[in-house]
Amino acid sequence: MKRLLFCMTLFAAIGVFAGKGSERAAFRTAVNKGNIQAACRKGLKHRDEAIRRYALARLYLHDNAAGLKAAVATLNDSSPEVRKLAIKLIGHHPTLERQALLKKSASNDQDAEVRAAAKKALWPFHRNNILLKDDPAWDYLVKMVKHDSLAQYGWRSVMDPEGKGHIEGWCNSDFDDGAWEKTTQENSKRLTTPGIIWYRCRFPAEPPKKFNSFEIVLPKVAGSCCAWLNGIYLGQRDSSEAISEVRFNAGAEVQPGKENVMVIRVDGSAQGGILSPASAEWME
Repeated sequence: MKRLLFCMTLFAAIGVFAGKGSERAAFRTAVNKGNIQAACRKGLKHRDEAIRRYALARLYLHDNAAGLKAAVATLNDSSPEVRKLAIKLIGHHPTLERQALLKKSASNDQDAEVRAAAKKALWPFHRNNILLKDDPAWDYLVKMVKHDSLAQYGWRSVMDPEGKGHIEGWCNSDFDDGAWEKTTQENSKRLTTPGIIWYRCRFPAEPPKKFNSFEIVLPKVAGSCCAWLNGIYLGQRDSSEAISEVRFNAGAEVQPGKENVMVIRVDGSAQGGILSPASAEWME
């Protein structure tokens, strides 16, 4: 789905280029009938910003590697629209080096929309997680029918001083966390200085006979918190200082009767992290 939306963005960039103009028409012809890479590289230097944007999109669709290299070079383009497209391309293929470039754009670009695009590309996870009781489409009383403590299962944690965890796939269910430090929920690892800490846990999900939803419950969290279940992003709680309960609806992501992998990322100040044992609740 993300790949489809991303391609639609590129096709939109190409579609906007359908305006009249002899130079634009000539460039379209050169791209469609000639050497695409040569034509696009020439187009990236054109005085018309629409031609430069079109050239970047077409080059990327033709050759991802060449398009990414061109995107890095066009982060300094005079056109905000060209820079925003370059950021979308770079953000779709994150590496630490590209993260550094996006951070620079997010902080220093003169255009507010470009800065906003760079900030969004730095963190590609976005979801509005709604609990069943808060779902306007659910017109029934919601009650908890089964409570499972997750404290007894194997938890591991690791600090992330470079903020690279989501780039290296630490949130994926098949990620090997064997090198991470073993921890317990009763004495959970916390941040010693402001920064980021990750937690991972594998647990069996044994459902009751009847349920309508499944919720991950973190009774006390200090810092901004994000969660994944079985590699699927659940949502976030954006608060750097508050200590409060966090809940995530994971009814569609839980795998009843199987081992499930939960991942929590906390970004906070010193002593931030998960402060009390996590649990799971089955709701009806």
